[in-house]
Amino acid sequence: MTHQPDVAVKRLLLLLSASLIFFLACHKEQKDATEPQPEEIKVTPLTDPAFIQYIEVAGAEKITFDSTLDAYQITLESGHKADEIGIQFKLYPGTYLNWSNTSSNTLVDFTFKNKPPLRLEITTAFGQTKTYEFYVKHPGQLKAALETNDDFQLTSASGFGLSCDLITGIGTVPESPGAEAKLTAVLTDASTGKQIVGNTWLNSIYFENVSQFEKSTQLSVVLRYGDKTFELTKNRKLLPLRSLVYLFGDYPLFSAAPLNKKIPISGARFSPKAIYKVTVQSDFLLNSVTIPATFSDSASLSCTLPSGIPDGSYNISIFENDTLVKSLVRVIARNEKENAVGQIWTSQNEYFINSLPYYNARRITAERGQVIYVNPFPGVLGRMYSPFDPNLTLPDLQLKNAGNSITLKAVTKADPSFADGTFRIYYGQYTLPTDLAPGSYEARLSYPDKSVSMPYWNKIEVR
Repeated sequence: MTHQPDVAVKRLLLLLSASLIFFLACHKEQKDATEPQPEEIKVTPLTDPAFIQYIEVAGAEKITFDSTLDAYQITLESGHKADEIGIQFKLYPGTYLNWSNTSSNTLVDFTFKNKPPLRLEITTAFGQTKTYEFYVKHPGQLKAALETNDDFQLTSASGFGLSCDLITGIGTVPESPGAEAKLTAVLTDASTGKQIVGNTWLNSIYFENVSQFEKSTQLSVVLRYGDKTFELTKNRKLLPLRSLVYLFGDYPLFSAAPLNKKIPISGARFSPKAIYKVTVQSDFLLNSVTIPATFSDSASLSCTLPSGIPDGSYNISIFENDTLVKSLVRVIARNEKENAVGQIWTSQNEYFINSLPYYNARRITAERGQVIYVNPFPGVLGRMYSPFDPNLTLPDLQLKNAGNSITLKAVTKADPSFADGTFRIYYGQYTLPTDLAPGSYEARLSYPDKSVSMPYWNKIEVR
């Protein structure tokens, strides 16, 4: 009996020791499970140690990396049509892009056609910085389309310009390190065989010293890029120099044209001997409205819109002696800040809104799965000298016809060149669903308060 307490104590100590060992083991397992594990580094042929593990580009057939030049070569699929690619980065831990134009700090969107290669700075966690170049090659056939089917029109004493959509067959210029091919345009008179070579920049073409072609009715333009060629147009005339129209009314990005008030029309080479008129039309106006325009001086006309015109988005056409000078998109409303669709376009150009072609009226045709761009009215202006805000909310795009209605979310984009680069104008990128039924769709903007804007002046034709 005298040894029983010793046995009990020993048993108790053994039990406590076992409990302690079990507790410590569980605690260690829990600690191991909660501690952050070091990120696994994926080394690939695209890896640049300490900076980039790899990059991914939707629509790319092949990507290679030249570590000597710090250059990536992106070769697209031959059928790739989009004007923009998204370069998705997988960086080393702590490394970051010094600049991005999307809501992700590892994704950069690049509008690449007929542009110099993209240059990006990347910095490691230890402050080391490198500059990389990204070249884009498009192996498909060269293909493009003019924005208008009109005859050529002299825009200066000796030259004229064209705008086109570059569709396939061209990437960055140069398309690879050391490549020398550039996009050129050749103007040819089929009746005489005379030719001149024009200059290109992004999607614009300009020909100088064209007076020798003024009487021709068989003009063609062929694009050339390396060993690729594409006939852009043929059997066109070159019309003589005449008046030009720039803008209809003041501040067209932000203020609607008023009714029953004098509206200035700015331009050049207006003549007091000519007769001018303005026609207002849209797919939602039963009958077009035509009013006279009055000569003010060589750089300006004026007109007054009658009160019977409903609020809306319109195609405004200005004529000189019954010859069309210009067709512009313009919002007309009693409330100068009435919500509307400012403009719709289908080819990406970072500086589109701050250029005169932005205002051109054009009927919109798009394919299912295609990206289109929409500028809200009134325009959405960023703060002076502020950086791009990828999270700025833009209205949804509502497409509607008799049998279908869909709402599309915007990807935020911006033109950084407004007011000599002191402001950004924001606009939306919208992707048409691949299963969208073909047809003609009314286009409106839809806002968070469930209100919708006035429709765009013409219905979008979806094929």
